[in-house]
Amino acid sequence: MKPPRVTPRRLSGFTLIELLTVIAIIGILAAILIPVVGRVRDSARTASCISNLRQCGLAAQMFAQDHKDRLPPGFDPASLSWHAVLEPYTGSRQEGNVFWAGGGASRVFFCSVLNFQADGMALPNYGMNEGLMEWGQPMQLVRRSGNGGNMITVTTSNRGYKIPQVRRPNQTILFGDKVDGTGSMYISQSQANGAQWSARHANSGKMNVVFVAGNVRSLDRAALANPTPAGGPEYWSMW
Repeated sequence: MKPPRVTPRRLSGFTLIELLTVIAIIGILAAILIPVVGRVRDSARTASCISNLRQCGLAAQMFAQDHKDRLPPGFDPASLSWHAVLEPYTGSRQEGNVFWAGGGASRVFFCSVLNFQADGMALPNYGMNEGLMEWGQPMQLVRRSGNGGNMITVTTSNRGYKIPQVRRPNQTILFGDKVDGTGSMYISQSQANGAQWSARHANSGKMNVVFVAGNVRSLDRAALANPTPAGGPEYWSMW
């Protein structure tokens, strides 16, 4: 009796055409998914930025309640700009130099689209609307002399207008995105003297803002132009 004939098994594998097809499918999926992931990431950062500005607006309203409806000083050369005086209202323990990021300055003053420095000097990249500032009008504030220091009375060189003076509080910009690294702590429609606003969201097409009333919005770059577009709303003037 003859032994049974054993037929050798053929090892199955992918053909070249099948491999090329799989590679093409992977490439198509990557081309679809990568932009989607990028948009989702940008949307998350924009949402975080809007949340920061909402907190800044809320802090300004609490400041106004403590100072007879007056908004914080937009800029002061003695480190009493709006960021510094609003620091205690953001829940941060830092009440000294707000510009020292590594010292505990509140992250609500830093847009999440830009890199927050882990240490060293980091200028906040939000600015206050210059149109809400009373230049040359001093204001007395009570604050701590640094972290954990004694309460002292200080005088600023400028002050903000009172909220009831703003005719359209739900349409007048209070704080908004500012060009990172500029020394000015305020923004203006003309963008003069370093007061440069920044449309850094939605592919550099939108600027996030919080209005005096506390509502937040992403505004198109064209709507913020100087002069105000014909027939468009006035976002910069308080009158």
